[in-house]
Amino acid sequence: AGESVAALNASDGSKAWSRKIKGRRGTRARVISNMAAAHGTIYVPVANVPTDVTSENIRSVVDELTKSDKNNGQLVAIDAENGKVSWTKKLASVPLGAATVVNDVVFTSTLDGNVYGFNASNGDQVWTSKLPAGAVAPIAAYSGTLIVPAGLVTKKGQRAQVVAFTKACPAAPRMRR
Repeated sequence: AGESVAALNASDGSKAWSRKIKGRRGTRARVISNMAAAHGTIYVPVANVPTDVTSENIRSVVDELTKSDKNNGQLVAIDAENGKVSWTKKLASVPLGAATVVNDVVFTSTLDGNVYGFNASNGDQVWTSKLPAGAVAPIAAYSGTLIVPAGLVTKKGQRAQVVAFTKACPAAPRMRR
């Protein structure tokens, strides 16, 4: 099973295209975090949810996802013009930190407390960093700083906090106000 992402025609609201996204083996794909669009591409963070999680209630789905370290996800780049998948990156955890594009890098953060940067054109991973807790909120960028909320504490020793990256982040030196 999977979830579909669709584009609508701005003129009349009719469907321009639809793309089904498949979950990894034994899962179904769910789009439960914010997408981003840039460079003619839609970047879709996908939660691969166990097939036995049938609830449509987002809180129930998130509760199920936090119960297991076996959950995973993917970041999918879809051509905005025709709906074709440009690239897909498998992630070891669910990307609930949305997708954020800065210059030519697309960022996402995950339930297990990692933040990733991928080349927006080809999906190559260009950067990663560990966070002090899990991430379930969108990433922001401003004036040379990438701001990542890490607010989901699920394990002993984790701390909820907002983390700011500057020079260590590949897109930071080129960010402008």
